[in-house]
Amino acid sequence: MSSNNATDFQSTFPDKDRSDAKEFATETTTDIIHAELKLLGPLLRLPAGKDVNVGEVTKLKAAEIILMMKSNAPVLWRMLNECLATNTSVQKERGKVIMTIISILCYRRSHHSNLLPKILAVYLKFRGVSTRGFDMLHALGLS
Repeated sequence: MSSNNATDFQSTFPDKDRSDAKEFATETTTDIIHAELKLLGPLLRLPAGKDVNVGEVTKLKAAEIILMMKSNAPVLWRMLNECLATNTSVQKERGKVIMTIISILCYRRSHHSNLLPKILAVYLKFRGVSTRGFDMLHALGLS
């Protein structure tokens, strides 16, 4: 929502109605986002109980994950996209940022929704990141 729309919203409704409308919008949006995250969770799972197949994990492309997230969580995607929109932001990079944010949200809801954390772990292990580095990523909810 642009600042002009926010100003229009504030001037259109009396304080009580504006408060009620904001509460309704917040509850409705939250319900939609919870449903979208619930739908995404299983799509971000790697098979449990077996070692991660490096070839299987590394064949996944960010563009494919982004497309899957956009189509299965359109409200969340749009909300984050609007929140990240600035005059200086680059659209290409914004998609990767949104993918990371959504992955963290799904992972925090269930550690089984671990697609991005596994991809990061394989890549960082290959790059020689120390145990401390992995501990930091885990503390941040990224692994």
